[in-house]
Amino acid sequence: GYCVVQRRSTHKPREDPTLQVNGLLPDDTGMFQCFARNQAGEVQTNTYLAVT
Repeated sequence: GYCVVQRRSTHKPREDPTLQVNGLLPDDTGMFQCFARNQAGEVQTNTYLAVT
């Protein structure tokens, strides 16, 4: 898979199926999309992230 994180946060893809995002602020709250692709196919999901 891949990720595109915009704004001022930093991200760190990991070997396990997680994504660590640092430096978030409350105004980073919103909808985010995740895309993954391999030989078996591709998938997309959306999630709402609330930063307090």
